Amino acid sequence: MPPLRMNGGKAAKNPVKTLGRLIKYAFASNKFATAVVILCVLLSSVANVTAASRVSYITTELISKGANADLHGVIYPNIIAMGIIYFIGAVSSFTYNIIMMLICNRTLKKMRNDMFGKMQDLPLKYFDSHTHGDVMSLYTNDVDTMRQLLSQTIPQLISSFLTLLFVVAFMIYYSLTLMAVALVMVVLVFFVTKKIGGGAAKYYVKNQKALGEVNGYVEEMTNGQKVVKVFNHEETCVEEFELLNDDMRDKQFKAQFYGGIMGPVMGNTSQISYAITVGLGGVLMCLAGFGPGDLTVFANYSRQFSMPINQMSMQMSTIFAALAGAERVFGIIDLEPESDSEDNKKSADGMKGFVEFKDVTFYRCRKDHNYQSA
Repeated sequence: MPPLRMNGGKAAKNPVKTLGRLIKYAFASNKFATAVVILCVLLSSVANVTAASRVSYITTELISKGANADLHGVIYPNIIAMGIIYFIGAVSSFTYNIIMMLICNRTLKKMRNDMFGKMQDLPLKYFDSHTHGDVMSLYTNDVDTMRQLLSQTIPQLISSFLTLLFVVAFMIYYSLTLMAVALVMVVLVFFVTKKIGGGAAKYYVKNQKALGEVNGYVEEMTNGQKVVKVFNHEETCVEEFELLNDDMRDKQFKAQFYGGIMGPVMGNTSQISYAITVGLGGVLMCLAGFGPGDLTVFANYSRQFSMPINQMSMQMSTIFAALAGAERVFGIIDLEPESDSEDNKKSADGMKGFVEFKDVTFYRCRKDHNYQSA
């Protein structure tokens, strides 16, 4: 029977190094595709930001001139320009998502091949100390956690970062005062994200390890069901499984709780920031001559300013889960293979093929179940 093992689920030793290694592992052999992805992400971010600036001209023209607004000279050209820009952004977004899915599938295929090849060279003691289910969990659960990170999260983070830079530049251009208010809210969001994200990271690592433990125990008990029946070990198996299952339930609940509240907290913070920005913008319209078109655009940028931050914060749970899985996978890939050097080889010269029984007594069973010497 395998021993009951409970992992403590310590946090990743070096998550930054693990993330850097995973990015290099995925994109080093796909340089051209990576360059295309970066270009498309850049075009998509620029399109989403610059198209919104056209609203200022339309709003100002309509408010200032009303029914006498210049439709053909101002309104229609800006609407057409917005449509073209958004179309370019949509095509760019579609393109980089398709390419990222191809890169992701190639990377995961290569990762599974590398793990399987390494396992052929590992010593027997590794498989003796790891259950079948725990090993299988590397190929399924741990590798699969990196699918969303590579195909969606990484390009989304790049897009959010670029969008944030462009939005900040436009917001400073329109109003430095309102930009300062937005930055105060960013500081608040940073501390909230750090607090919630720290808890999510810890419990996602623990959840991945607990999942491997449950998979390993179920696999071992299923394969050894005959042994369990022969030795009447059913009750002990149920007790041990309940301990592992309860442990995984607790860790999974906490990981999903911290990861789930990230989005609502960031969303509410964004709404508060938007309300404060619009309110102060109305005051500036009355006191500082801030134009209605400029306020409309700045309010739109205020939402775009918080949106990338919210998206990046909501992706933290995916990153933590993926890094927990990546650390386990790279741990296998980095294991030292079994040495086949000349010093470790045993020579078969001089060996004789016979079996010797020494000081052994054989007994035979009688019908009355008593034993006598043969």
